[in-house]
Amino acid sequence: MISHTGKSISPNPNSVNFNSPVELTVTASDNSTQKYTVTVNVASQTDKKITGFSFNNVPSFTDINEAAKTITVSVPAGTNITNLTPTVIHTGKSYSPLGAQNFSSPRTYTVTDASNNTQNYTVNVITIGTKPITIENVRNGIATASRTSASPGTYILLTAFPVDGYKFLEWKIIQGGVEILYSYGNWAVFYMLDLDVKIEAHFEGDVGSEPGTSCEHNYSNWSTKTEATCIAAKVEKRTCSLCDDEDTQPIGEPLSTAHAYGSWSTKTEATCIAAKVEKRICSLCDDEDTQPIGEPLSTAHVYGSWTTKTEATCIAAKVEKRICSLCDDEDTQPIGEPLGHNFSSTTPATCTTDSKPGNCTHQGCDVTNPEAVVLASGHDHVSSLICKRTECNHQYEIGDTGPAGGKIFYVAPNGFTVQGYSGGNGSNMYLNFNSYTAYYLEAAPTNAVGGTGSQTMMRWYSTYPCDVTGTGKGIGSGRYNTAIIIATEKTVYPSNTYIYAALACDNYLAAGYESFTDWFLPSEFELIELMNIKNVDLGITTEGWFWSSTQEFLDFKIGVPFRINYMYEIFSEGIDGDHNGYIRPVRAF
Repeated sequence: MISHTGKSISPNPNSVNFNSPVELTVTASDNSTQKYTVTVNVASQTDKKITGFSFNNVPSFTDINEAAKTITVSVPAGTNITNLTPTVIHTGKSYSPLGAQNFSSPRTYTVTDASNNTQNYTVNVITIGTKPITIENVRNGIATASRTSASPGTYILLTAFPVDGYKFLEWKIIQGGVEILYSYGNWAVFYMLDLDVKIEAHFEGDVGSEPGTSCEHNYSNWSTKTEATCIAAKVEKRTCSLCDDEDTQPIGEPLSTAHAYGSWSTKTEATCIAAKVEKRICSLCDDEDTQPIGEPLSTAHVYGSWTTKTEATCIAAKVEKRICSLCDDEDTQPIGEPLGHNFSSTTPATCTTDSKPGNCTHQGCDVTNPEAVVLASGHDHVSSLICKRTECNHQYEIGDTGPAGGKIFYVAPNGFTVQGYSGGNGSNMYLNFNSYTAYYLEAAPTNAVGGTGSQTMMRWYSTYPCDVTGTGKGIGSGRYNTAIIIATEKTVYPSNTYIYAALACDNYLAAGYESFTDWFLPSEFELIELMNIKNVDLGITTEGWFWSSTQEFLDFKIGVPFRINYMYEIFSEGIDGDHNGYIRPVRAF
């Protein structure tokens, strides 16, 4: 898989032969392009390293310690890490485990080399918050970042716009340890780390002057900085919108040559440690003049006993006070420590509701426990009719939305066996799975498509003739059928250029439910159950034949027609595998 920050990449990396260096072109949103030459080196017989580990549609920052054989992946706070499907880049023949995993505790991943030797890596997934991004010290232009804060692993776009007479010079990283990954003209991209980021944008005059040494000021209107006094004129100011330079000018004359003070009056009475203070006010400019009168009442306060001023709270200690009998001065002191919050118990998360942190129980405090909210876990029906989570007795019914976003179309209260497959090797290792007991069949929310996404109908096979022996008809055999169809196809046609029925199901991902990767082409009886379902909207609007994964005999494959508002039972029929049919993936759990 190739990740990029542009709007498109060509040619499509999934259809390129990398036996020799390949030139890929990335096109940005402004239609500018950047070319890269990609060279693929085949790993040695003993290579078995994990070189990349990330999650689809989840921003992440990965640290691989090859010496310690540990992998730490940081994801944004609030991410549900109990059901994540990783993308693993490795140099071995295969790795395990495959598919979605619960990363709430460390997971061990094993890489196997071509000689079947293995190497274990310990993967830890941690959740982290966002860090701020600040653009500082911008002069002679405008500079922006695509986000004001971000989680580690996020790509950030920087854009600079110079004012007339200036041009953009450079970005300067002040704080955060980030590096500019891509730069083109006045924009650049960097990769966010787990640190606060501060960046400066530098501009220079078109004639080549140093950044910030000159500015064709763009001043605002004049405004008052200080009013006139008896001894100083009024002062006005104006500020440059480009560099914040302040220009000032005096206006008029002082109000007089001297203040015109009135009579003295009391400003503050004498205290034990300070003399009385008198004041007088200028009638022209309101200037205040002060003078001390006499002596303090004493050389020290005469305080009484300590009494309570405020009781302790969750965040503040108790405060006591004492009053001076001579001048009423108040002295205070803290007593003890704050009470601290006493939070009520958190309401745990359930299958369908998030956890609810408790509130402080102290009187007058309504602070909520700042602990992270645990997201709803979702039902756990893996090989179970009834949800396996504590105090949950949920069961699916036909027509319910399933865990992968599709519709439940078959319920077996006593369960059925999903036949396992173990014939995959080399690049087909991913097809292997163990037999398991399932209770439900779920139909995908949409038909599978091939090619660029516009191929809505396709053949049963990619090559002619394609003889797949051993396919079953019954409930529970569709996933096994799909595996042996793909394995058989790849022995004669290893390229995935043409997407046929079984491969389309194997490639299928439901929007918003990308962690579910166990879709398959249903068997004959599984497809009949799906097509016979009544009063459930499957989103099928066109009548036509749908492929099953069952082969009757060579070049005679089983299809089932879909009829809108059809009043009779649906039946299956043998069809030439070279014909095009619709595909609806299903999964068993």
